[in-house]
Amino acid sequence: MLIFSASIDLLAAAAEQSLDESQLRISSSEILDWVRSTPETEKDSLLARIIEDDVSHPEVALRQRAFSEIQAKYPATVGSAPRRTPAKIRARAEAITKDRQRIKREVAERERFRRQQEQAEQRRKPLESLRGRETDLWTQANQLIVAKRPRNYDEATSILQDLRELAEKDGASSAFHERMQSLCRDHARKPALLERFQKAKLAFHR
Repeated sequence: MLIFSASIDLLAAAAEQSLDESQLRISSSEILDWVRSTPETEKDSLLARIIEDDVSHPEVALRQRAFSEIQAKYPATVGSAPRRTPAKIRARAEAITKDRQRIKREVAERERFRRQQEQAEQRRKPLESLRGRETDLWTQANQLIVAKRPRNYDEATSILQDLRELAEKDGASSAFHERMQSLCRDHARKPALLERFQKAKLAFHR
């Protein structure tokens, strides 16, 4: 896939570079005349393709077509442009690749941030419903632990994770960790429980 993308970028660079010098000899009015002469339905289709397609560089194909048709219509206004060296074309292809990769990273970062915001909002609502019930939740977690059932250990761990997050939001992390250490001491002979706490980063070996 990387090789294919690089090849596409190289082709785009070659096409783009071959037009640059010619474009300098074509006036804005000639370009505007060409745009106005293109049927509205065709212009809509071309614009839609440019928006939808971010791989095959349809904008380059459109520029090629426009300048080719303008050159055919006004041959006297357009001189022959010197061909650019392979090194310059490769350099331009590398720049196109970097731009495409930068845009891809920016899109991915925006999507990652959006997902984080959604997850945080989804998490915030149920957490807020637990506020004010912290004492009852500590008691519930301890009762589940005392039952000595693995399934109950998992439920107790989940409750304690909620309590930790509430404490972090309220700036009470120190108090939470002190109480957590006391809970671990009370149940020091339950290795399966302590292992769950460690995996959940609720407790650590000293």
